[in-house]
Amino acid sequence: MFDPNGPGGFSGPPGYQRPPQKNRAGLFIALLVVLLIAVLGVGGVVVSNLVGDDSSDTSQPGGLAPSDIPTEIPSDFPSYFPSDDPSQDPSQEPTMTLPTAGSGDLTKAKDLAQRFVTQLNANKLDAAAALGCAESKQLLPLLFEAMIKAPTKLTVVDEPLGQTAIIVRLDGTTKGHHVTGIVLVQKAGSTPLCIRALQIAPN
Repeated sequence: MFDPNGPGGFSGPPGYQRPPQKNRAGLFIALLVVLLIAVLGVGGVVVSNLVGDDSSDTSQPGGLAPSDIPTEIPSDFPSYFPSDDPSQDPSQEPTMTLPTAGSGDLTKAKDLAQRFVTQLNANKLDAAAALGCAESKQLLPLLFEAMIKAPTKLTVVDEPLGQTAIIVRLDGTTKGHHVTGIVLVQKAGSTPLCIRALQIAPN
């Protein structure tokens, strides 16, 4: 019997049924799933490597991460620097001292200041100015006019300090007021000591 759906256009004998065609859609789906898993796995490895590279870039030069850099001074860090002088005690803080002239020069400076003050107390201002340095002989009379007025009674106190410019402290009265001040004695090479300046202020 002719059958357009049968093999060769004829149908099989009565009771004959065509074998069902195999469905391959399930096979295709399984292959797609396997392929998708493989792609996701490779992509995950690549992303992991990229993230690892970025985190290594944030480290400090030398391969140190920010958390590896200490932010506090170690407790055993020395609080002083060793001295080249073996006799110096490292536990003692260094002190600064002013350079001073030799004892002989300091004694001469004190004697000169005492003679200078004696002339001021006697109101012999010209004789006091004569003890001044060459560049101060015109300045000292102006200082006397501004600071000194009889009766004057000044005394030298404490020991002189200094090297080329020696400071001698004064205390006493002038113009009827208690005052304190200094006499600046200059030591320049081999030239004799001289009075460089005078400063007196009410106490």
